[in-house]
Amino acid sequence: MKIIQTHIVPNDVDPIRFNDYAFGIIETITSRSGIKKAIKRGQLIIDGEKAETGRWIKPGQKIELIEKEEGSPKPYKMDIPIVFEDEHIILINKPAGLLSSG
Repeated sequence: MKIIQTHIVPNDVDPIRFNDYAFGIIETITSRSGIKKAIKRGQLIIDGEKAETGRWIKPGQKIELIEKEEGSPKPYKMDIPIVFEDEHIILINKPAGLLSSG
């Protein structure tokens, strides 16, 4: 877990919900929907706990944006017949409907 940004809530902050406050202070997330998505993914932490959209902000709280470690995608196993293969090229018999890019 890598911390991308840390912010301490100053003493002069009026009561405000976290998702409204975070929109103004998190520099790398530029939209309100981005803030909500980061909260759902667990990337925003308040005083060591996962943030919630409706939580009220208090002076002195520590807000952190963390980089979530993504798990590697599951390998998809499919037997595709190899027609020809050498050190430069491979020729396969790809079934119709199977995407070949992306």
